[in-house]
Amino acid sequence: MPRTASHSALGFHYENLPTEMRLMLACVRWPLTSEDAAHVRTLAASDSIAWELLLSLCVHHRVAPLVYRALTTAGAAVPAYVAAQLKQAATENAIAAFRYLAETRRLCDLLQQAGVPVRVLKGVPLSQRVFNDPSLRDVGDIDLLISPGMEEIADRILLTDGFRRNDPAARLTPARRRSWRRHGKDYTYLADRSGFEVDLHWRLFRNPCMPGNALADPKVAPSERVQLGETALAALPVQRSFLYLCVHGALDGWFRMKSLVDVAALWRGFTAELKASITDCAREHHVLPELAAALAVSQQLSLLDAEALSPAMQLQAGSREAQWILRYAHSEHTAQDFRPSPDAAGSWALKRYELGLRRGPAYRFEIVRRVLFRPRVWEHIDLPDILFPLYSVLSPFEWYLFHRHSRSTAPAQPRVSRWQRWRGLPPADRKLLVEAFLSL
Repeated sequence: MPRTASHSALGFHYENLPTEMRLMLACVRWPLTSEDAAHVRTLAASDSIAWELLLSLCVHHRVAPLVYRALTTAGAAVPAYVAAQLKQAATENAIAAFRYLAETRRLCDLLQQAGVPVRVLKGVPLSQRVFNDPSLRDVGDIDLLISPGMEEIADRILLTDGFRRNDPAARLTPARRRSWRRHGKDYTYLADRSGFEVDLHWRLFRNPCMPGNALADPKVAPSERVQLGETALAALPVQRSFLYLCVHGALDGWFRMKSLVDVAALWRGFTAELKASITDCAREHHVLPELAAALAVSQQLSLLDAEALSPAMQLQAGSREAQWILRYAHSEHTAQDFRPSPDAAGSWALKRYELGLRRGPAYRFEIVRRVLFRPRVWEHIDLPDILFPLYSVLSPFEWYLFHRHSRSTAPAQPRVSRWQRWRGLPPADRKLLVEAFLSL
């Protein structure tokens, strides 16, 4: 495949990426064509390859199974220890996929027997849809989606089954449950028995005012059954699942390529009619910027060919919101050696980015509201429900003490004043913060 994908002035440029990053990206194109395989062999033969860096990138972006398959299929010459580590990662992932499938089926049966309808988000069903192979996508958490209003029933079922809730970890009073239900999207659990983390979602995205939450509405999005051997699991329809990946990745700034690989592979396999239907669905649910940004960054990284985006979608990729996503993803990847993490970005940078995704006052006020009623404070201060509003006063103090402690235990850094930080922001970021302040 010729590596001449078109680029906007803003974002990634495939030709300028480190060789290790280009090799990883070449390996995760799906399906791998003969031209792709030739490009993989050429990159792998480069004298400048730092193989330890390639392995680190594969681990961070969680694409080791795909990279191993591509290198093997292409017949690329790689050091024996690199091939051995990738093979071990792929084998362990294949075993984890079977364990994931067994545990997911058990949990779905457990919840459905108690009258809680459940669908699976991402995970092994998505791997089956994208690659027709449950083992090729890195196995992560078990993400289950239930209907709003079923949270307490499902919570009791999982706690009775031996899970421990770790987010929120504090005791949940009625007022705390109401707050978490309104301002969170899931409960998170751990079980020593299986080793999997389970995220029990009742909403797709944390901010209830974030466009795209209605993609999971069971009234208009009936479940699709994904067949995995003798097991069938309920999931979102493929079009809505695809858009969920686009918005979910945008919220994270695409800090891992794993989901972007899914987006690009699915889009390459969609018919023209299905692409048009997905675009219409994105327009209906007001997530066209996230769809356009996902396709644009996929194109910039050569996961999609230059002609993959229609002129209309190219135009949409130039919208303020899409450009905001592209700028953030590019800046975080380049600043963190293409292995970005939300923790390294910092809480202020994350909040600033989230504020810029949408302009509505309700959306932005929800972000402020979440900061004022930060659930972490519940673990330290156990107020009765009648005094629950006081958490809005106590939470900023807890935030200050938490970050003061974090700074005291972190390596010393040059002190930068607020004015210096303000002057160091790009003009677009300064404009956004003023705009957000005025709208609030």
